Amino acid sequence: MRTAYKRWIVVAITIAAASGTLGTAPPSPQDSSQKTQLSTSEVDELSQLAGEYLQTRAGMVTTAPPRARISNISATPAMANRTSDEFAQLAAKGKRYEQVDGGYTKAVVDVTVTDSSLAGTTATIQLTEDTRLYMPFTAAEVAEGAPEYEEFSLPHTVTLTRSADGTWLLASDKADTGSGPAPSTQLAEPDAAEDTGGGTPDEDEGGKETPSGTDEPPVPDNSTKDVKLQAGYD
Repeated sequence: MRTAYKRWIVVAITIAAASGTLGTAPPSPQDSSQKTQLSTSEVDELSQLAGEYLQTRAGMVTTAPPRARISNISATPAMANRTSDEFAQLAAKGKRYEQVDGGYTKAVVDVTVTDSSLAGTTATIQLTEDTRLYMPFTAAEVAEGAPEYEEFSLPHTVTLTRSADGTWLLASDKADTGSGPAPSTQLAEPDAAEDTGGGTPDEDEGGKETPSGTDEPPVPDNSTKDVKLQAGYD
């Protein structure tokens, strides 16, 4: 009987040890990747960061591009490098606009967050960019029917990562330009690759490049900016 008693003691200790191990097991990796909701203050903070980035981006195509570029926006190294290159291309694009018809004098950007989620240290926000690019017409010309600004709304998916010190860093931005003409703040021209007429992407923007001839032809009333407005932008 003493042997049987000891055997039951051993079995009881083994079960207790196993139960203790299961109770203290760390959460599986899948648990840390579950999406959760961001707080209101976090959504406001990320919305402001995304808005500063999009405002700077839009400002690059104006006649007075901002000096404060991506260096003043918290971003990952990869995003900073990519955006720095894009800002340089947008500034060159703005110069071409200015040479053709005066360009854009200023940009005003508003953002509206439509959805957000958090997975670990990565936040994803869906937002709509509402941008107005103002044209160099006087108040009198606007009163006579000239457009005051070009306006468009553009959906974005923006991701941000939280660093070890809690700072949010812009990690990526994907604009949904759809199948229509790309807004002036975007570099990609959707149908440029399908052009079979021998033109270049710059020419697809409505002939904003300065002609090579000595006499510059007049810019038609239905310039690229107006075409974009007629193509579906407000």
